[in-house]
Amino acid sequence: MAETVGTTWGARLDRWSRWWWVPFLGVIGVLVWLGTAIEATDPTILELELFGPRFGARDFDGAETSELRQSLWIDFAFIVSYSSTLLLACRRFRHGFHRPQLVGLGVPLGWAGLAAGALDVVENLAIFGLLAGSDEPGAWGWIVAIAAWPKWILAIASTVYALIGLGVWVVRRPARP
Repeated sequence: MAETVGTTWGARLDRWSRWWWVPFLGVIGVLVWLGTAIEATDPTILELELFGPRFGARDFDGAETSELRQSLWIDFAFIVSYSSTLLLACRRFRHGFHRPQLVGLGVPLGWAGLAAGALDVVENLAIFGLLAGSDEPGAWGWIVAIAAWPKWILAIASTVYALIGLGVWVVRRPARP
């Protein structure tokens, strides 16, 4: 029974994968929104992600905290967009590869893109904890870093696979009459 359910979901995702570009438009839209709506913060979200423990003992002022929180809320929309794009794009473009091993990587790397999104949510929640001025700011900083590093590894691996798959698909797709 479980195999049937898994196969059914896999088939559904494969059908939906032709729509990979819809969440990708969301990625672009959120990036434009972030670029116009948010002033650069010090530290940046990226610095908090990668070097969270360093900021654990820091007291953030009200304006800094407000800007960082606004960035984090917008980041949730970005998370949904990029993780959906990676899941669908890896599934869509895996069929362009000729080697079965490379085709087989599309499914786990698609799920890795979704896992990156889940780690990003954990990371954002930990940054909220860091900004809240809790009694254990150092612990929040470590949670941020522990979630961020594997998130970046999974997201980069999925992105590279999807981009190579897209390139192969573009080069090898048959011309339309």
